Amino acid sequence: MPEPRRARFRTGLALAACLSAGSAAAHPHVFIDGGANPVFDAEGRITALHVTWIYDPFTSLYMAEELGLPSDPDTPLSAEERASLARYQTEWTEGFEGDSYLTRDGTPVALSGPLEADAEISEGRVVIRFLRRVETPFRPAPEAEIAVYDPSYYTAYAITDAPEAEGNAAGCSLTLDPFEPTQDLAALQQSLFDIPADEDPDQDLGGLFADRIEIRCD
Repeated sequence: MPEPRRARFRTGLALAACLSAGSAAAHPHVFIDGGANPVFDAEGRITALHVTWIYDPFTSLYMAEELGLPSDPDTPLSAEERASLARYQTEWTEGFEGDSYLTRDGTPVALSGPLEADAEISEGRVVIRFLRRVETPFRPAPEAEIAVYDPSYYTAYAITDAPEAEGNAAGCSLTLDPFEPTQDLAALQQSLFDIPADEDPDQDLGGLFADRIEIRCD
């Protein structure tokens, strides 16, 4: 059976990291900036998340070389190259939850896989954008939350784009709650540097270090 695309990506990237100085034994291995904006319909219900992933330069270079994309940053990608790059990170293996989580009053909300994916390379960094539909649209009254993280902490996410509501979000506010390390969590993060590149932690730790977006509506 062919190895799933995402598994091949992680295996290849771990090998590339082992061959580069100072990158062989550390979690996380991939660093992604970006954001996740809630999309509201005309009735003020959340219907989707608009997700942006901006990869670190090393991972971006690996992906570009893997796909044979232009190395010259001044050379724009063709439509076919953009589509190929988007597919590379949005053809998810079964069971992968997408590293973005929406909860309603603490209860998980079902989300679709990636839709309407697009990609580009900007300033040497791969940028992937896509939608995730909410299975049952809802009004977040009083609140909902978006958390962005990889449970295995192979990838470290940071919400660097100020969260914005898209659509009719009258009466709603968004607040970014960035991860703030306590002494214990900082020590735990440091301990993860001892985990070899080809292994994951025994526990799902990524949620402990997650940036979160709080959504409150009247």
